[in-house]
Amino acid sequence: MMVVTTARLALLISIVAALGACGGEPENANGEADAAGSDQRLHPRGLEGTLIFERNPPMQAHQVMRMDMRRGRYEVAADGVDASMGSKNMAFLQRCAPLSVRVAVTDADGFAGPVSECFELDTITPDLLRPKMHPNDELIAVVNTAIPLPKDELPDTAAAQFGIGDNTYAGVQIYDVNDGLVTVLRNYGVSEWTRKGELVATGAGGDVGYGIFKVDKRFKAAKRIDDGRIKGDIRSIDTHPKKDRVVFIYNGQVFEMDLDDGSPERIHSHGYPLEAVAYSPDGEAVVFVAEDPLSEAFETPNTGYNLYVLRDGEAETLSLPFIPGGPLDWVD
Repeated sequence: MMVVTTARLALLISIVAALGACGGEPENANGEADAAGSDQRLHPRGLEGTLIFERNPPMQAHQVMRMDMRRGRYEVAADGVDASMGSKNMAFLQRCAPLSVRVAVTDADGFAGPVSECFELDTITPDLLRPKMHPNDELIAVVNTAIPLPKDELPDTAAAQFGIGDNTYAGVQIYDVNDGLVTVLRNYGVSEWTRKGELVATGAGGDVGYGIFKVDKRFKAAKRIDDGRIKGDIRSIDTHPKKDRVVFIYNGQVFEMDLDDGSPERIHSHGYPLEAVAYSPDGEAVVFVAEDPLSEAFETPNTGYNLYVLRDGEAETLSLPFIPGGPLDWVD
């Protein structure tokens, strides 16, 4: 079973906050990204494209942000979490009721449409994670960490009958934007589409185990493509926009791997736990976000919080006046 703790807690807090006094429109939600002090500003230094990330204020509703990396200008892209871009549209998790989310799609003008149903009240937990939009905007792969086991597979124990124990499994649900749920890939976790429209998924334990897998285009079979050294959950993964490569977070570090080679190479280690990673549109840089529990607990105005851009082995900080979070997507 894939264990997701921080991400699930952050999503739960954001949904609860939408109900009450500490929710509402964040101050300075749009504008130029000024950091702490008058002499500190966001200088992307030649970076191009648009970065999709989250604004994660403590005890407030999270929002999807969109930032022009060349100009350092940002704006609210959607009221929700866990966004990813296709060619034109964005998939994200939308709050549709108290303590409830669903997969939704929005275009650049903000028109959103639901793709999945909302959770029923008796099963509400933030179990949907990381929806990933296909390059043609027609399919979405989303992780569900609490899919109920079929009745004939439920553990035949007294604990299971009373709801104690593992009665669910993690899986990747594939949705058609217009026709709803297509299939479920059992025991897989975070995933991403390649530039060719193939699905690269990570193992979430169970019968599959761990590692990185390439799924066939009919979603009927998957082949493990790493060298077998991955023994646990992968936190985040992204595919290269021009090459058959992936970058991912494993064991608290950033790794890269060729899809036809299978030998992961560590490219960065960081002091704080890493939350999300994404390639730049040209594939020459990687952006990641690190969790700073102390800063997140005491967010105050005029304080800078960092995204990190990794180029040529060096991590550059991009300071924002609010707490940024993942997942990340960096597009043209």
